[in-house]
Amino acid sequence: MLNDIELTWVVAHEPLDLFIKSANTFKRIIENESNGRIKINVITREQFHYENNDGKDDGFYRYLKNNKFQMAQFPSGILGRRYADFFAFDLPFLFRDHEHARKVLDGRIGQFLLERLSEKSDVQGLAFTYSGGFRVIVSEKPVEKLEDITGMTLSCAESPVVKETYELLGAKVFLDEDGFDLHSHFEREPNIKFDGGETTLVRYEKIKTLMPYITNSKHSLFLTTIVISNQFWDTLSEEDKVLFKTAAKKSALEERTNTIQDTEEFINNSKQHCKGFYQLDDEQLERMKILTSSVYKSDFVKNYISPALVKKIVST
Repeated sequence: MLNDIELTWVVAHEPLDLFIKSANTFKRIIENESNGRIKINVITREQFHYENNDGKDDGFYRYLKNNKFQMAQFPSGILGRRYADFFAFDLPFLFRDHEHARKVLDGRIGQFLLERLSEKSDVQGLAFTYSGGFRVIVSEKPVEKLEDITGMTLSCAESPVVKETYELLGAKVFLDEDGFDLHSHFEREPNIKFDGGETTLVRYEKIKTLMPYITNSKHSLFLTTIVISNQFWDTLSEEDKVLFKTAAKKSALEERTNTIQDTEEFINNSKQHCKGFYQLDDEQLERMKILTSSVYKSDFVKNYISPALVKKIVST
């Protein structure tokens, strides 16, 4: 007879509403399929009791790996610290569109990376989510063309790949190593005059008063991953492991679908959300692709990211 189980999923990253909905979908599937034998508590970072200053990403990860709570979602950059192949997802123009991303994330490549993550870190990967979809540039002043990025001081999610991408466009980049959203990085660095940063459309609300302009560059997906503590994972039966993986994939697909819909709604009603919304045209995007292509041959990518992985993703 399978044991009764209770666990906690802490939602810490923006957009909270989107991730809470995803976690609750997972909760509903698991509790229904197990006839209530497995119970899942979904709480936010603010509801979890941290010691000292451990609410930052490294502390958050440490609590998870030590099984103080059991599930969470992490951006690819945070997981890339533990397994560098996850930084491959930050490469510019890696994904052609959402359908290409779906084939990679839900196919053999994605499954390999999720399983490999548990060998390289303290967590088991269950499924890939979007964290808002494609990255956009938010700014204090309009960015209507690539030349407008030159000389800008930008806040970006932690990733050497992201940093090099924007530096090739002439920007000065400060990586957000400890925060959970763009707004918190601005607050923690009061001595830096940021001209803008990168985020996603569904994560824009908290930053719109500081950065009223948006430029949609379509160059990179802001991916996150549903993960579970290895300590907890190893206690599960094989039957429950299959249940968890299936529920995670279903909730992840729903989250990505909702993200795409929310993004389309935002673009269609952009005048209600921001002061100015700009879309780089095909010529600008092609120039951006050429200018940032050397990232694929950079020392970091060559030394830390599997070249076979990148080739497989591109050819999928």
